[in-house]
Amino acid sequence: MFRPGRKEQQFSLDDRFLTFPKYIVEALQKSFAEDFFTNIFLKINEDHFSVLYSETFSRPNKPVNILVSLLILKELHNLTDEELLSSFFFDYRYQYALGIEDFEKEKICINTLTNFRQRLVEYEVTTGIDLLKAEVDALSA
Repeated sequence: MFRPGRKEQQFSLDDRFLTFPKYIVEALQKSFAEDFFTNIFLKINEDHFSVLYSETFSRPNKPVNILVSLLILKELHNLTDEELLSSFFFDYRYQYALGIEDFEKEKICINTLTNFRQRLVEYEVTTGIDLLKAEVDALSA
């Protein structure tokens, strides 16, 4: 079952980033994370990916904007899946870039990435449409 992810421009008042010392928040905002969050993460059109999910009642998907963003970051930083997930778990810049406020809500594992990529490949084989490339092209325009 398809469910869109977070699209808010600002973090909420109970966001953990707001409790960080000012110099850390400023460093995050000057890193790639701020631009990525604003210019990529918030602009991902998750509706394009709804075709990958069942319309019947089933377990909801992980937020597509997070999965697509992770795959983009993986390519930008030339990471393995393991390195990507380590960065996701331990690097505040990745968490900020993906708007992660509550880690408990956004549990991602290697199988989540693998299954998402598999859905993308199956869809491309069936339709000839590379959804990820189309989204990256749209974000680049």
